[in-house]
Amino acid sequence: MFKNIFYDIKSIKKVILSAFLAMCIGIFTSIIVFLFLTSLKILNTYLLKEHISFLFLPIGLMLNNYIINKFDKDAKGYGTEKVITAIRENKGHIGFKIIPTKILATIITLSFGGSLGKVGPSAQLGGACASFITENFNIKNNKKYLICGISAGFSTILGAPIASSLFAVEVLAMDRIHYNLLFLSAISSISSFKFIQFLGYNYHFNNFYKINDKDFLLLWESIFMGVALGIVGYIFIFSIAFFKNKFSKLKNDLLKGFFGGLMLVFIYLVFKDKYDMTKFFYVGEGEIFKNLSGKNAISFDFLIKILFTSITTACGGSGGLISPILFIGSSFGNLLGQIFNKNTTLFAASGIVSLLAACTNAPIASCVLALELFGKQIGVYSSISCIMSFIIASRISVYMKDFRNTDNISSFKEGDIDKI
Repeated sequence: MFKNIFYDIKSIKKVILSAFLAMCIGIFTSIIVFLFLTSLKILNTYLLKEHISFLFLPIGLMLNNYIINKFDKDAKGYGTEKVITAIRENKGHIGFKIIPTKILATIITLSFGGSLGKVGPSAQLGGACASFITENFNIKNNKKYLICGISAGFSTILGAPIASSLFAVEVLAMDRIHYNLLFLSAISSISSFKFIQFLGYNYHFNNFYKINDKDFLLLWESIFMGVALGIVGYIFIFSIAFFKNKFSKLKNDLLKGFFGGLMLVFIYLVFKDKYDMTKFFYVGEGEIFKNLSGKNAISFDFLIKILFTSITTACGGSGGLISPILFIGSSFGNLLGQIFNKNTTLFAASGIVSLLAACTNAPIASCVLALELFGKQIGVYSSISCIMSFIIASRISVYMKDFRNTDNISSFKEGDIDKI
């Protein structure tokens, strides 16, 4: 009996220490991400002006590639996939110099109009923070704490701590949910979410959207939408792979960045008189909110955004894919809502979370995200389209090194995750 009590006390002590470490990772990540976001805002406000700076995108992408090759090549790419690689192949180690390199490279890419986002880089910054803390305090088996870092990074940008903690576990564990990881991930995610708000960062999503929930056709329309978003997810992932394959034939990264940026500027110059092409540069948060408010007209913006994002990431741009996914999903959802003559807010919101589920293989987190961001009315129907889109596109993911490899192998081996 006393032996069991002693064991329980040791277990409780371990849980408390692990939770404290997860909280420290969350707070540290929120500070680093806040510095990143503040620097990006200052640069865009005082030095560069949107709708003008993208004309210099070829130079910006060249500079981005030079910085990455000079200081840390792990800063290349979206960010989240580097954390997965660190867990699978690098014993959970992420070098601290990735933090200034990733921040600088991403700021340059986004400020000069690169069609990427802030979520993936923030997740990688969170992973680097977790690696730095655990290695300096000689914490063994630090892979599970990288989960805390990536969930903290997601939470700081998305403003949805529960969905972020689930998302990190789903994406990194892939084939199963480890509930002890989920506990630590939630602690870190909530800590970062609260602390970055304390630092002064504000979120823009609100649960004020209303729909006519007596419309029984919404159930079947949500299923159809899930199927459609699964197909859009396929198109997006294959487009990224296609352009990466084409640009890989250019061995010089500086030329790769220059020609990629030049291609995007050329597309803009050709079509600028017929179509508002400026909205496809930069992160595109304004367009996401327009789609959610139902203000955008019928268009095929989602296809052009897929093209711009695929080229930007293929030529070496540093930034995440979550924001482009939100843009593409909301644009396609808005289009379907107008075609069906239904509430475009519901369809745009469902488009966001459904494409996220399709592209990342994280349906549970996407369902929770719908509830956290948009409320119960929309979240219920969005969850249906989330699950459906995941079923359609469950064999591929934007985070797979080779999207043609359909083996969902867990990021964690037996013994990597001890009991807490």
